[in-house]
Amino acid sequence: MQPWSDMKTPEGKYGYTAILADPEHPFDFYWGRNFNGQYVFRFMGNFPPDICDEAPVMSGIQTVAGVEAGRSHITLALESGEDASIFYYLCKSLMEATKKISNGSDLAAAIVVLTHLGRWQNLLKNRGSKLLSLSKQMGLFGELMVLKDIFMDNLEAREAVSCWTGPLGDEQDFGYGNSLVEVKTSRSTRDREIDISSIAQLDTVSGSISLIFQTIGVFEDQPPNSISLNTIVGELMERLSAESPDACEQFGMRLALLGYENHPEYDKHHFSPVSRKIFSVEGDFPRIESADVRKGVSKCSYSILVDNCLSFELEADLAVSRILHDVESASLSSIEIPVETLVKLDESNELEFKSSLRYCYKKNVADKVIEQVVVKTIAALANTLGGKLVIGVDDKKNVLGLENDYGTLRQMDRDGFELHMSSILINAFNEAFVAQYINTEFHVINGKEICVVLVKRSEELRFVEVINKSGGKAKKLYARVGNSSREIPPERIPEYIKNR
Repeated sequence: MQPWSDMKTPEGKYGYTAILADPEHPFDFYWGRNFNGQYVFRFMGNFPPDICDEAPVMSGIQTVAGVEAGRSHITLALESGEDASIFYYLCKSLMEATKKISNGSDLAAAIVVLTHLGRWQNLLKNRGSKLLSLSKQMGLFGELMVLKDIFMDNLEAREAVSCWTGPLGDEQDFGYGNSLVEVKTSRSTRDREIDISSIAQLDTVSGSISLIFQTIGVFEDQPPNSISLNTIVGELMERLSAESPDACEQFGMRLALLGYENHPEYDKHHFSPVSRKIFSVEGDFPRIESADVRKGVSKCSYSILVDNCLSFELEADLAVSRILHDVESASLSSIEIPVETLVKLDESNELEFKSSLRYCYKKNVADKVIEQVVVKTIAALANTLGGKLVIGVDDKKNVLGLENDYGTLRQMDRDGFELHMSSILINAFNEAFVAQYINTEFHVINGKEICVVLVKRSEELRFVEVINKSGGKAKKLYARVGNSSREIPPERIPEYIKNR
């Protein structure tokens, strides 16, 4: 229930009815009503009233400042009761933003209030006329994944939500003590670059920083393990409400600050987690820090290549221990992709589809050239980021199955297929590589069996021996470039090794 519901309108043409919003808060904030019956929120303290001369003009909210009973005040009055929910979250955010300021620092609190109102001014100016773009929906979805998987699964609800500090204006998305977390989320098919929006975003002067890079699939239907933005918000609201109504309010306030309101448009797209990499931002991690910037440069945005961050990648357990440094037994589950969702994803530098292992659909016979293409793809995946090769699905995502491959083998079943593929890969690489870096899974979709080859990133580059048209043999290096496997020209190999 909102605090104004049972408050009476004051008698006369002036004045307010008011109650203290939070007796435990270090500053005096009040819920109230004015003589027009409007919902009111007030901050009162000892600060120069003229600092409010530049208070932002906000759509639907009147801002009044002055002196009353020997104390200065900043008073907000909501013009229409229809906007009570968003106004309530605004008020709660002002209290949240000033909660950590030392008691008695009224001027500092007043400045924070005015600064925070400026952010709300931009939000309310566009409210109702501008929905979140798809890229912003993806970004919010990614932050909610991290909120759920790392913070809510390891902390109490109120503390978990309080760690989500990005909506309150912090440079990083999450903060736990001096441990900061920046989250970046992109389509699984996008080039492997991470966009950094400011100098401070990866500057460790404020604390240790972990960078979480996530990829997701984006669908207009709803394959397994995919949910809309509205759905994940609803699930987290329900969970927080059961654990802590106050945490649920704080969650709603942060969503409002980001411009989110439940809207049918946010059910149009469904998102499915594909991968998550967590990097320790330290030492020679590729970034720009304030010390690198010449005097006079006020803004800076840049991109970093994921490939150049891999030496800083942390295993899941180590990463969550670094983020939640004093939480015992903190854990982070790995992302699992149902095969029904996997075959709906677009090809990327970590995912490739092949119709068959050796069966040529054009000639209706077994073809060693197709086997060689499979070997090249696996080498390219191993030389880049690792990934998955799905055999039995064509590049248009039609599930063809493995029956035609089975028919070309002496042992015409799954075991025969697996033995033959192992033989091909051992001959192309070696037994140790196959045992350490390659694993295979078989799944059935719509009655058709497919094979998923999981390839880990190799510590050493893997070359493939290729027979040219004249019958000569040569070793070639392949890597993933976008959604295809490309040969690295011999003259470019030293540069590729240097940047790997």
